[in-house]
Amino acid sequence: MANDLATFEQLIHEKEAVMGELLEGHKYLSAKRMLALASMIATGSYGKLRKSLIEMPFTVVNCFVQAADLGLEPNTKLNHCALVPFQTKKGTYACQLIIQYQGYVHLAISCGACDDVRGLLVYQSEIDAGNFYEQPTSRTEPIFHKLDPTQARPTVNNAADAVKHKVAGAYALAFLPSGVVKAKYMGLDEIEYIRKTYSKAADAESGYSPWEKRWSEQAIKTPLRNLMKTMRMTGEAKLSRAIELDETQWSTRHETELEAPDDPPRPVVVMQDADGQDGKRVDVTAGSERASAPKGDSPLPVGAAARSGGAEQVSAHGAGNPRQAGNVAQDSLSSDPTLDETEQDLIIKRYRQLKIPGEEWGEVVYSFAQAHCPDVHGIEDLPSSLLPAYLKHVEQFAERRNE
Repeated sequence: MANDLATFEQLIHEKEAVMGELLEGHKYLSAKRMLALASMIATGSYGKLRKSLIEMPFTVVNCFVQAADLGLEPNTKLNHCALVPFQTKKGTYACQLIIQYQGYVHLAISCGACDDVRGLLVYQSEIDAGNFYEQPTSRTEPIFHKLDPTQARPTVNNAADAVKHKVAGAYALAFLPSGVVKAKYMGLDEIEYIRKTYSKAADAESGYSPWEKRWSEQAIKTPLRNLMKTMRMTGEAKLSRAIELDETQWSTRHETELEAPDDPPRPVVVMQDADGQDGKRVDVTAGSERASAPKGDSPLPVGAAARSGGAEQVSAHGAGNPRQAGNVAQDSLSSDPTLDETEQDLIIKRYRQLKIPGEEWGEVVYSFAQAHCPDVHGIEDLPSSLLPAYLKHVEQFAERRNE
């Protein structure tokens, strides 16, 4: 049993450099801190979380990389984000990163999107007494909520407590630098619908879901997350990525399915070759942009490979490529390990977070390869040491695309 976590320990240490790049310039978080957290979580893990560490360790590692990308600490008393294990349709246990209420507050304030963020539960008794109502036309006081300092507010730890204490809903307030206050209120029925529909552990006593022990925070986070969607602007990249990550998980959370990295590759439909003629079918390896795309996505382009010699070269991954790298830098890159499944998944999620259409993914790789690694035809060929630079390139590509 001592070596059950050997794969996870190896994978997480391989990501130390990547996490270090993502956390460069951070005030208190570092790659060593993330490794220490990973070690503590692995050592103290049990139940479903331990199963996910053993059965699908790359999903847990991916959670740490995502947390480092956002500058959040997973599974600490800061309550920034949580590692939540779940059972896939294949019967194995995997893990996903859930951003919590305090994580959103931290990102919103630290990026300058707002000066302060507040939220509270609302009880039916407060509405009946006229102590709570919405004022949608007010720019500085969109919600009126008068608290009674002489009356203690009930503690709500779970859905049963919410019903017992007659919670009517929850709201979030964002105080913008301009002086405007934005607000979002959601009723209990809407909050419970979201919890039951999108939380994998909505009614199961897993011991890991934030809804089980911090229902009130999760209830307030629900309107806060909705409110933050309207506050994404240039310079708030981390907040935007947090929202996009949450949206990606919400769209698939009810499916409770995660493909293992050994799933068979999916072929790409008819594409164009280098001469622009239809009729070429390109098969791709597992882990590439096309193989990583979910079933039902639109066909993706051949990308860099098509431009450097036709579709035939893609399956050979560079065989016959007329461009030869004759410099020392290229030789050193050739000795680096290529991106693994976790790193490729991170890139795919970044594409979607930045809303880069699938048909342009090949263009992203091609433009990066032209400057850094001419022999690369897809993200599966990228050297692992270039991951931080490639992620920055993806963001710059998205910015140019949106200009």
